Amino acid sequence: MLKREEATVNKLQKYETDREYPLQIGLIEEELLLKIHTDFLSDLGHEVYPFNSVSEMLEAQDETPSPLNVILINVLMSQKECISTVSKIRKRFPETPLILMSENLTREEASSCGVNLYIDEPMNLSKLEFSLLEIQRNHRDLNETTWVQPKNIKEIM
Repeated sequence: MLKREEATVNKLQKYETDREYPLQIGLIEEELLLKIHTDFLSDLGHEVYPFNSVSEMLEAQDETPSPLNVILINVLMSQKECISTVSKIRKRFPETPLILMSENLTREEASSCGVNLYIDEPMNLSKLEFSLLEIQRNHRDLNETTWVQPKNIKEIM
């Protein structure tokens, strides 16, 4: 087998291994896109917990806690609102990777809010899929199937 073919086979095998360990994703999304993004993430094999707001997610977690590996936030907000939102989430999930998808904040503004990863809008679904795969690869102990908390997810991109 050629080296190039071997590399492709190795990438596909690693991809399939990552698929065996789906993420549990808290998705905070505006009503219009909630079903679409929930279906997309579910089709990728992840377990998705959809919410319309941060407060709804936090209330649901108080009632029935779910181990969330990643929290995706896609709501329209200012930098000030972003800082407040991330602060509320970090109190409950201090080590959970936060991914912000937004069209009205710059990368620098999003970073100053305390999110681990920022994806520009309009959202590129393949970039989101790649980001989730990288989180799986970088933050999972493959032998134990337990999650290792990230040091800096920004290094992924």
